[in-house]
This record gives sequence, C-alpha cells and structure tokens, in this order.
Amino acid sequence: MVRSAYVNIKNVLLQTILQRQLGMYPLIVLKDMQFSVLKSLIEFMYCGETSVTEDNLSALLQAAKFFQVNI
Repeated sequence: MVRSAYVNIKNVLLQTILQRQLGMYPLIVLKDMQFSVLKSLIEFMYCGETSVTEDNLSALLQAAKFFQVNI
C-alpha cells in the first residue's frame, strides 16, 4: 500500500475518498474516462511528467481538474 499512500499525499480528493470506510475492497467508478488518460494522469502524479497525444490533451487536463491535480 505504499503507492496508495503516495497518491493520497499528492491528491486531496483521492485522499478524502480513500479515507472513508469503503470496506475491504473499495471500488471507484470513473465514468467516461479513457484508460490512456487515467494512465497518463497517474504517471504524472508518480513521476512528475507524462507523454500524451494531442488528441488526449484536453481529456487529461479535464481529468486533472476533476481530481484536483495541479499540472
């Protein structure tokens, strides 16, 4: 769970969600989010940089805004 702790520190929204009593197997539904965009966002949160196609740039910025990640 080291990775989830790191994500919690980096993101207030995820920290709030994961601190709730969600049971042993929490499930977070990300409606209308492409896997490639989510992957790029998580890569940015862990590494501080990511590569994204021009087609996915707008979606990445929207996802970052939704999750309150400063890019």
